[in-house]
Amino acid sequence: MKGFGDFLIDTVGEAVAGMILSLLACILLGCLALIVYVSWSASPRLTVTGAGLLSCILAHGVWQTSAGLRRPAVGALPP
Repeated sequence: MKGFGDFLIDTVGEAVAGMILSLLACILLGCLALIVYVSWSASPRLTVTGAGLLSCILAHGVWQTSAGLRRPAVGALPP
């Protein structure tokens, strides 16, 4: 059985971890925005083309990952 001290340490640890992850997410988003800004100022067409290509690659990865979820089990009856 956990004592109050253990509970408090776990709670504070999770709160601090959440704040650190939020800060890292904000930094990553800021860096991505800066990359897009610099890329757009250099070549808008290339930026749009790269974003479209990246979207297609990500969509393909999601499609391949979710294929196992769509595949019926062997010997399963059709719906």
